[in-house]
Amino acid sequence: MILKYNYLYSFIILIIIFTTSCTTVTRYISLPKPVGEMDKKQIINTYFIEKEIDPVEGIWVTDNNQYEIAILKNTSKINAQYDYVGVLTESQSLHWRVGETKILLKKTVSNSVLTGIFYLANKQEYGTSFLMPNENMIEVFLPTGPYGIKQKTFLLRTYPPQVSKSGISTDTQVNVKYHTRNPAIDKSEDKFKSIGRAVFVVKTNKGHGTGFIIDTEGYAVTSYHVLNKQEEFDAVFSDGKIIRSRVIKVNPDKDLALIKLSGADYPFLPIADNRKAKVGEEVYVIGAPLSLGLTETISKGIVSGIRKSKELELIQTDASINPGNSGGPLLDNTGSVLGVIALKISAAGIEGLGFAVSGNDLISSMGLIRARE
Repeated sequence: MILKYNYLYSFIILIIIFTTSCTTVTRYISLPKPVGEMDKKQIINTYFIEKEIDPVEGIWVTDNNQYEIAILKNTSKINAQYDYVGVLTESQSLHWRVGETKILLKKTVSNSVLTGIFYLANKQEYGTSFLMPNENMIEVFLPTGPYGIKQKTFLLRTYPPQVSKSGISTDTQVNVKYHTRNPAIDKSEDKFKSIGRAVFVVKTNKGHGTGFIIDTEGYAVTSYHVLNKQEEFDAVFSDGKIIRSRVIKVNPDKDLALIKLSGADYPFLPIADNRKAKVGEEVYVIGAPLSLGLTETISKGIVSGIRKSKELELIQTDASINPGNSGGPLLDNTGSVLGVIALKISAAGIEGLGFAVSGNDLISSMGLIRARE
């Protein structure tokens, strides 16, 4: 199950916003008075600690690490029509200083879409839309660039850390091994058929996603959001076999979950540890897009980019990703896992914009131990 938008509302709102923002001339404005000269720690202690905050609030960084922004509920009379204000806590730009307002946000009928203002590098006001494909990312649509190319930036959450509400472990060392090669795949005449045996459908009460096995003992990986906070689910394989499985560790910050299938002696996929995905290299996605009847569907693309923040590394790809692919593997041409499919950006005029959490993030966040081979 890929990260969901409220498609109807999102689509309508985006059409309206893109139409209006493209015809509006940006202008210099007098920025609102700074909230204060608080540093990040002071803001966290004042506005977040021991307070109930919603998914929009928190500390966010831009994908180029140029700005760190604290998004807070707007309780002042300045710009009272907006629900949230985004104030700089760090800036690498000479034009911006800590305490200045960088973002103003307003809620819409869709929980995944906000409208508002993003102040550009030259401090011009730009009315635009903000999409939240998950609790850890905000996409900001920017003015159209040269040759009509649509531009955007991403905000990635660094605080608060997402806490599992299911009671599943988020920090326990589980001593699960991973492998860097699988001779069975290397020697297979039909490599993708061999790979497909280690991939399964994660079937939950509210939908489905994809998972893949990383060790013969039945340890496997999927995306945290696929589970819908369920602690047990059915793993459905392409041959019709159904295996009851349980969640043993999650990392909501990185949208990852470690699971255990009952039984042992499973086929598995190796993880390409200590290898960085290279822009332009061929990659493959395998999973069950849209329907349980489409298991082992394979799509091919390239690595389009590497997006990094202080806490997360995302691999961007143009390989076809659809609802149901989330949690599945992003593979290199040897059949090794480069990353875990996390989301696809879907909006009018946007194509081929999918992301996977890197394999190195998977290893470190789940505390996986390299097997002796």
